[in-house]
Amino acid sequence: MVLGLLAGGVLKSDRSPRAKRRWLVIAGVSSLAAGWTLGALGICPVVKRIWTPGFVLWSGGFCFLFTPSSTSSSTCGGAGAGRSR
Repeated sequence: MVLGLLAGGVLKSDRSPRAKRRWLVIAGVSSLAAGWTLGALGICPVVKRIWTPGFVLWSGGFCFLFTPSSTSSSTCGGAGAGRSR
C-alpha cells in the first residue's frame, strides 16, 4: 500500500514526464534488487503467502516498472501526450 502511495505521489507531481518515468524505473530496479537480496541472503525470504518484506519489495519493484507502460500517455508523457481526444 505504501509503495502505491509513493507511485501515485510521483505520478500526480509536477515533475516532467521523463523525470516520472526515471523515478519509477529507478525505484523498480532498486526494489527488485532489495527484495531479491533479502531473500538470497536468507534475511527475509520471498514468500507470498505471508507477505514478507522481501516479497513486498520484490513484487513492488515489478509494479514500479510496469506503471509507466500502463498509465495514460499524458501521465508519463508517452506517445500522444498532450493531444486532446
